[in-house]
Amino acid sequence: MKDNSFKKTEEVEISGAKVKSALKPLGGKGGISLSAMFYATGTGTLDGPLRWSVEAEGEEG
Repeated sequence: MKDNSFKKTEEVEISGAKVKSALKPLGGKGGISLSAMFYATGTGTLDGPLRWSVEAEGEEG
């Protein structure tokens, strides 16, 4: 089962390989505030620990 709660980065190319990463904070607090039904703001803190995933796809060598 895939964990969709990771915040993912755009993939970049490094030495011919496609590299991307994802971060999931395991601590901290989040919140949301709504105003006039047109705007939404969010706040949060990224207190550790953090789970960090780095993936690379390419050919060896």
